[in-house]
Amino acid sequence: MAHFHSQEEARVFYLDQLCTIGLVGALGGVGIMMWWQGLLGILLVPQFHLLVLAGSVTLIVLAVIRGIVLWQTVGESTVAAHAPHQHDHDGCCGHDHGHDHQHENGGHDHQHHHHEHGPGCAHDHHHHEHVTATPSPSPAPAAHGHDHGHHDHDHGWSPWRYAVLLLPIFLYMMGLPNEGFSQKHVEAAIAGIQPEDMNFDSKLAERGGQVLPLDFTELKQAAFLPAQRQLYEGQTGRLLGQFYPGASENSCRLVRFKMVCCAADVTFLNITIISPEKLTGFQPEQWVEVTGQIQFRERKDRKGEYLPVLQIKGRDQIVPANAPVNPNL
Repeated sequence: MAHFHSQEEARVFYLDQLCTIGLVGALGGVGIMMWWQGLLGILLVPQFHLLVLAGSVTLIVLAVIRGIVLWQTVGESTVAAHAPHQHDHDGCCGHDHGHDHQHENGGHDHQHHHHEHGPGCAHDHHHHEHVTATPSPSPAPAAHGHDHGHHDHDHGWSPWRYAVLLLPIFLYMMGLPNEGFSQKHVEAAIAGIQPEDMNFDSKLAERGGQVLPLDFTELKQAAFLPAQRQLYEGQTGRLLGQFYPGASENSCRLVRFKMVCCAADVTFLNITIISPEKLTGFQPEQWVEVTGQIQFRERKDRKGEYLPVLQIKGRDQIVPANAPVNPNL
């Protein structure tokens, strides 16, 4: 049970404990709600989601256990505070301490008379008499130090300590994290990544065959390998991504976010879409599916480096689509 020197110190301690329990429980609740609402996908890759859920449940369990222990501690402290103090003299009863003080000529005579104890008393008192004729000046009292074995401890109330831990709760109550990065941030990150030639090529021969389901990472890797570029060039593929305006009215970009661990290491993968007509009627960040011819064109700011491009026959080759369960690659 905690040891206190005053009621005020006990009050501060219990207040601090209650705030800590509430804060820990709230953090656990926020983690569970973010998992339930699918918001963890904005911040972390899927393999960490169950770990966050398990940690959140553990925080709530610990808060409940600590709350029960604190409740019991309060009960014990209340009982101890109201318990009567009893002195046991091992069967002794009827103490009679007679003292006779006589003061003569500036001195004093202490005559200690007998102490009467009841049967069973096991301690003895030495009786002595001393007379002091002339008082002598008393020496200055020596410094008396004592140690009760109490270690220094602080029950101080410091609300500022909770400011950092309250931050994630505050942000969640404000509706953060939201759906992801802002449009301006994404557009600024991919602004310089575009092919040198943005014109529609009507002379490029098409290769027959089935429509290939495409992957952003797969296309990006193929752009660096001549054999892979030759394999994909001219084939028809289908790609899912978020719509972003392009460098011209006849172009747009498909964008996906690639997250290695968390939102701090996100990179943006984008594929340029080129059309013979204006691409209007789509909202930025809208999920769409595009079907077009696979091409590889030289990058504008880096000679000798190629970027994947999908050239479509018309605007109708871009259709709205549902967002995937995990929006990040």
